[in-house]
Amino acid sequence: MMKKKSLMFAAMVLVGMSAYAQRPGGGGGGQGGGRPQGQGERPSAAQMMAMLDKNNDGKIDKTEASNSPNKRFAENYDRLDANGDGFIDQAELSNMGRPNGEKPKAVNAKSALKDMDANKDGKLDKEEVSQKNNKALVKSFDKIDTNADGFLDKSELDTFAKEAKDRRKDQE
Repeated sequence: MMKKKSLMFAAMVLVGMSAYAQRPGGGGGGQGGGRPQGQGERPSAAQMMAMLDKNNDGKIDKTEASNSPNKRFAENYDRLDANGDGFIDQAELSNMGRPNGEKPKAVNAKSALKDMDANKDGKLDKEEVSQKNNKALVKSFDKIDTNADGFLDKSELDTFAKEAKDRRKDQE
């Protein structure tokens, strides 16, 4: 029930932010701010940050949030501030649509093997990964399986985890 409420809240915030971004001028003030009108997708975390971060410090404080045309954004500020530092940063905006604002879980080879290795052979096959519904591993299985033996071993999972961590850093 809580996940459902969190998802509903996130969807409502995103719809409100989309409407704000589609106002003439992009809602961020100035000419041509925001994204082109008519594209029904939600604004990216960077676009939302540009719209709300009036002092350009890379984070949204409570005053900036209170000036949002989406009052639910301000009302739920503390919930959106996932790390509790008193600010909403771009990473927290990126995670806003996820249940409870959770970040995607980082892949950890040791815990992945412990959680998914049903036959305890020290490696994962496609069936074991599919049964646990780990979308990142299912989607990238063949790429991660660098020795093409049909299994993911600890070394391959470690490499994948490092590459995923590097990609997340580049996106922030």
